[in-house]
Amino acid sequence: MNFAAPALLILLLLLPGVIARNSYLRGTFQAHPFKAKSIAEEAAFSAVISVVLHLAFITGIDHFYPQKRVNIEYAMALLFGPASGNDKFSLALKNVSSNAGAIAAYFSVLYICSYLFAVILHVFVRAGRCDLQSRLLRFDHPWYYLFESNILDFDKMAGPFPSSNVDAVFTSVLVEQDSKTFIYRGIVDKYYFADDGTLDRILLICAQRAVLSDVLEQEKNGMDVYAPFVWITDSDYLVIFMKDVINLNVHYWDIGEK
Repeated sequence: MNFAAPALLILLLLLPGVIARNSYLRGTFQAHPFKAKSIAEEAAFSAVISVVLHLAFITGIDHFYPQKRVNIEYAMALLFGPASGNDKFSLALKNVSSNAGAIAAYFSVLYICSYLFAVILHVFVRAGRCDLQSRLLRFDHPWYYLFESNILDFDKMAGPFPSSNVDAVFTSVLVEQDSKTFIYRGIVDKYYFADDGTLDRILLICAQRAVLSDVLEQEKNGMDVYAPFVWITDSDYLVIFMKDVINLNVHYWDIGEK
């Protein structure tokens, strides 16, 4: 038990950073391709965020509840464990037993505050479009930025027009089916992710289909390349599974563009 105390404390200390980071990245996205980085990177991110959150929380407690001041010395003794020369470890364990309720309240409130702070920051960053101007605040959500046309507003991104001018996001995809390659065209309405964070499928409206070889033949003969396309009229949505997609092209429609 004595040797398990440091490991348990490290886990409890790192959790605020894990909660805050995950909550910020997921935020209010309906679907998010969240991918955990390597254990070392996740631990480093969580450690830095956790230190900031703990310092802020401890400062607040010292200011508003000085009688409940956090004993940093005992916390350090617990982290070092029952090592030789760590005379305060036993005292620290006794202190934990006598103040179990206060310690549980500290971590519980801190975890809740970490979640709320991260979600609120997420909302403000997206509302102020700060993620479009700063890589530090940008979410790890490339498909969202692409399909919502926000990529046009990235810093140093020379888009044809701002995303506020985009009326529809149009895509063309190459799909291999029955030994033939088809082109599907349509307006992106929704998109979904698999459990591993990869883009799983996109839903198109106003969809059309053509055989690629027919389109290439039209182009070769200098004829209308859109003539081979036929409207898909027997469904409200055309579902494209990304596992079948060879290539994907995105075009932003501005109805008023010349």
